[in-house]
Amino acid sequence: MDLITKTQDHVTAIFKKKLPAGMAFHHIGHTRTVVAGIRMLTAGVFLNEWERHAVLIAGWFHDTGYCYTYEGHEAISMTLAGDFLRAEGRSENFIKLVYDCIRATQMPQTPQTLLQMIICDADMLHLSRPDYLEKAAMLRLEWEFICKRTYTDDAWTQLNYDHLMSHQYFTDMGKLEWSAGKERNLRLLERQLPEQDL
Repeated sequence: MDLITKTQDHVTAIFKKKLPAGMAFHHIGHTRTVVAGIRMLTAGVFLNEWERHAVLIAGWFHDTGYCYTYEGHEAISMTLAGDFLRAEGRSENFIKLVYDCIRATQMPQTPQTLLQMIICDADMLHLSRPDYLEKAAMLRLEWEFICKRTYTDDAWTQLNYDHLMSHQYFTDMGKLEWSAGKERNLRLLERQLPEQDL
């Protein structure tokens, strides 16, 4: 079995066994979407196998820390990835590359390398998709259940609008292929914003 398939099986098992109740957004479905986004973004650029494997593995592991903690989950995700990769006999240099990709997904995103840009864009692929509003509603439920953070409908719409307004895709393909979908979702949110008092 190749390393990516082993990683997929390992991460799927972690989510199945350890993910707390109430995680309506950050679950294996979101992870699969991120990995699909990474595959799309890496298809159009020249990467060696080492780099391609590193960013894919980071994509699989980047949210596994949510199975153990909400705040600061990236550090736990890195530990889980490192333990797995050492057991698979991977070098510390390779593991550091995976770590750096996972760390880059921490908000606010400030990726420094192409691999980090790829995983950051893939992690925000949902902003461009037709089901964005449904995904956002799932995140709202998760924050309410796990973080005890509640929002009025107007406040939630404003929060999402502000996020999409401030967000940028970093890769050329992300800008080219996904920005239009994000713009459509921004317009949907704009129509839902409460009217401002003049």
